Formats: sequence, structure tokens, C-alpha cells
Amino acid sequence: WASSNASVARVNSGTVTAIKEGTATITVSYGSFTRTVKIEVKEPTGINDIIATDTASLTYDGRTVRSSVAGTRITVYNANGAVVASAETCVDMSSLSHGIYIAATATDAIKIAK
Repeated sequence: WASSNASVARVNSGTVTAIKEGTATITVSYGSFTRTVKIEVKEPTGINDIIATDTASLTYDGRTVRSSVAGTRITVYNANGAVVASAETCVDMSSLSHGIYIAATATDAIKIAK
């Protein structure tokens, strides 16, 4: 597996990860077999990119994840499952790079494309 433009899209064991806006060609080779596919990565456009609807206790406004229950711990995980942010009641996600995140409490979760 290979990407012609790793600054736009990286590939690892067949999984393509979008890095930033642009184009790349993904190539897979096995013996004499080779196939390519051209991809275009586009920037998300904001709140419409929430992949799950807001829940009763969690909302995302394009910048901040908030819990409607004061004092609730919100933990934000990246696509690899690593914790990237955690706070009570409100998490500012503006410093996080573009990607897919899960914001979760003990009882609720939403999936966000930033």
C-alpha cells in the first residue's frame, strides 16, 4: 500500500487516513498485481459534519462539546482511541486537528467530524 501524497492521505495496511485537503493516488501492489485509485480530501464544513445527532446531554456547536449536566466529565477520543481532551461540562476542540472524534460521558457519546 502507498500514497502518492502522504501530506494529504496516509495509508497503513489498507486503511487510508485523511490528513488535509488535496488529492492523492492510493496504490496497492501484490506480486504482479497493482491497482490505483485517485482520491480527493475535502475540509469538513462545520456543524453539518456531525456524524451523530446531538444527544439529550451532549451537544457540539462546531467548536465546543458541552454537557447539559453540570460537572459531567467529557472525554474526547481520536480515531485511534487515544484520549485527546478531557474536562468537566465543556471541552474546547478548536486546537484539535481535523479528524474523527468521539466525545463521551459515562452515559452518552457523539461522533464528530472536525
